Amino acid sequence: LARVPHASEILTDQFADQATVEFDPSDHRAHRKQEWLDRAFHKRGLVLFVAGETGRTLAQAAIQFALAEPSIAAVLPNIVNAGQLREYAAATEVPPLAEDELAELTRLYDEEFAALEEIQPQRTA
Repeated sequence: LARVPHASEILTDQFADQATVEFDPSDHRAHRKQEWLDRAFHKRGLVLFVAGETGRTLAQAAIQFALAEPSIAAVLPNIVNAGQLREYAAATEVPPLAEDELAELTRLYDEEFAALEEIQPQRTA
């Protein structure tokens, strides 16, 4: 089971433009360092090739990528409205990731993303 395949919604259209991102103080992402957001948007930019003219959204591609891993039987995305439910459920109805797309996503994950040290939330006294 893969949980939160959209990387705290970075891989959705909710945060398509970093300049407009502002988290509510009660949102867990508000407690992260700015560097986390900068890295997240950098990574987002590297995977945009799987969306747009491909016939699938970035969010749908994220679900497909998770499900391409043989050890994952299901994904559990955060769903907060009916539009997201429809979009995510349609991930099986849009064009699947091509072999070259899947290979590049796997390479990015293994060589670029997984190797980066994650930025931890700021701790307050």
